[in-house]
Amino acid sequence: MNWQQRETIVAHTKSKPARPEPHPHPLALRAADIASRLNISARHVTNLRNHPDPERRLPPAFKVGRATFWRYADIEEWLNRQAERSAA
Repeated sequence: MNWQQRETIVAHTKSKPARPEPHPHPLALRAADIASRLNISARHVTNLRNHPDPERRLPPAFKVGRATFWRYADIEEWLNRQAERSAA
């Protein structure tokens, strides 16, 4: 066995661990994520967070360190309520 054959065998026996399948949607979203999904500015997300009308206000956020996040499920539910409200 020459060195080229040995390298070929070693290269084929080394395999990378399988990556887990990506989640269909993230569990938490930042303001920039919400803004890009809704095609609005991050500032508008902040305005919606502090909106005086509780029906239009974003759901409560949570903080990890200085970063602010919203649960994906809460945002989806809020969007569904907004769609129902605008259809009525």
